[in-house]
Amino acid sequence: MSNNFITPLSRKIRIYLLLWSCFFVLLSMVMQKFYRPFIYANNIFDFHIADSYSNLCCVPASICLFFAIDGKVEYRMLFYGIISFVSWILYEIFFSLTFDYNDIIASFISAIITFFLLNKFLLNK
Repeated sequence: MSNNFITPLSRKIRIYLLLWSCFFVLLSMVMQKFYRPFIYANNIFDFHIADSYSNLCCVPASICLFFAIDGKVEYRMLFYGIISFVSWILYEIFFSLTFDYNDIIASFISAIITFFLLNKFLLNK
């Protein structure tokens, strides 16, 4: 394989990716503690965000964590997105008490958005 496909990440970028991963996990926790109970208590229709925020947050968190640990961007960028998407769908199927199409759609949307954002910012020279 040619070295043209491998872009090593600096330590600073890896720390930023780790911080983004932690941010998405904390955002998911805050939404679980405050947002979901508020939406359910007030019977507000929020386009199913209260039901699928965990998928919206955890897919980018896992993708950023993969890159922070791996330390390089290469042809595996799409692979990390697919692995994150599939792993959260499998988690929903086998370990979650509820499973619906909104979770699949939220996971897919967050994987696509994260892929394009990381592709733009990590590979943009």
